[in-house]
Amino acid sequence: AGAAEPVLDASERRLLAVIGAAARPIDEIIRDFSGPASSTAALLTALELRGLVQQLPGKVFARA
Repeated sequence: AGAAEPVLDASERRLLAVIGAAARPIDEIIRDFSGPASSTAALLTALELRGLVQQLPGKVFARA
């Protein structure tokens, strides 16, 4: 049996959609997510801890 798909809330799904297939700088992600910068950064950290996104040098994020 394969691993189960992670359970994501609406904000997490929307943030992953904003990141898309290509790596993006955090300032672009915050701008396009249209939420408070602190909340967006917290969501990015949570997704990173869950192994769904990875932070690259220069505060660039990509889907894992």
